[in-house]
Amino acid sequence: MKNNMKFLIARVIVIGLAILAVCFFVEDNWKELVGSACGFLATMAVADVVTAFFLAHEDKQKVKGGKFTYDAGTYLRHVRMGEKQTDIWYFPLVNDMDANYRVIDSPKKFFELDTFLKANFTSIMQAHRGSKLLNPTMVRLDDFNIAQDGTVELYTSRTSFYNDLVTNRAMDYEFADGLTVRKVFEGGNFLSSLRDSRMSNHIGIIAHVFHGDRAILACRGGNATISKNKFTTCVAMGFAEDDAETVHGRAERAPVIGTDDLCSEVLLYNLADRLNLPYKTVLDLRAENKLKVYLLGFGQLVYTGGKPQFYYVITIDGDVDLSALNAREVDKEKLDYNKEMVEADRIDLKNDGGYLLSLTLPGGKRMTGEAEKSFFIALWHMQTQKRIEGVPAWAYE
Repeated sequence: MKNNMKFLIARVIVIGLAILAVCFFVEDNWKELVGSACGFLATMAVADVVTAFFLAHEDKQKVKGGKFTYDAGTYLRHVRMGEKQTDIWYFPLVNDMDANYRVIDSPKKFFELDTFLKANFTSIMQAHRGSKLLNPTMVRLDDFNIAQDGTVELYTSRTSFYNDLVTNRAMDYEFADGLTVRKVFEGGNFLSSLRDSRMSNHIGIIAHVFHGDRAILACRGGNATISKNKFTTCVAMGFAEDDAETVHGRAERAPVIGTDDLCSEVLLYNLADRLNLPYKTVLDLRAENKLKVYLLGFGQLVYTGGKPQFYYVITIDGDVDLSALNAREVDKEKLDYNKEMVEADRIDLKNDGGYLLSLTLPGGKRMTGEAEKSFFIALWHMQTQKRIEGVPAWAYE
């Protein structure tokens, strides 16, 4: 919102100066010229104010974060932080740290948008006009099954990020006559299963990272396609097909989810970038058992229409030097999207029922900021299972 207002003020000043310059050189009919120019300036100013207001409220127009018509007994979860509690709408599919995974991948199978969504594609994409848009090929979770031996079988294919933008990330945007994607496709009391869903449903990867007794958080910027200017976990990413090529040098490798395979390696590659460390350093820390990765489980986000997310915890020994984490100069008023990190000695909820965090920073300073929903769901997965060594006690309170 601040950036939008700065742009608006700058625009008014520039146009105003241009009008004065023209008036200085044109003596005849200057009053008419000034009147016309002022009218034009006023029109542009109103348009800029409307645009700035829309961008400031873009998240709320795209996805709901609170009340739904869905069955609360099925989807409502409670998460505690400190002495406060908040509610999160979420449907867990697997919540087991000890689960084994097997992937049945169909890399040439590509998700196709519903005909209705194709017809309204341009209108729905208007929901993201304040966001930075890219269109990588993403890994989609089509379905899952638990085999007789307890192995979780994941069925994956491909989709595009643009497909996600007109489905999961625009569920509540009114694009025509009060219509929303949620009302058309997910308007009942229960979400569709992954198998029946007509949403894009690419896999999201979320990881809380703890360095000794401290948590490491990221902050999304104002150009993020969802959860703008909100705190999130240290690693919060979509699983793109190119991630395999980035890590292994070959895109044809089948994506695998688990703690000793591709998704974990992609996760660590992303973590290295977050911590401003070489990827090899992160791998060495893991080999030395100074960095551990735990896959907690996965489930469907309600506010994004059943999008699947996989939740991790990463612990790093407190004696590991992460001074490179603070090598960048951080402007806490303009934290770069998933780049600048914040370390906190403790994190508490500011108010019951809300999403506002109170961070205790090293040295005792405080910072507050709203967190995205997946931040709390990752905590729920962690708090409802056995204690993880290396996670500070305050995270379980």
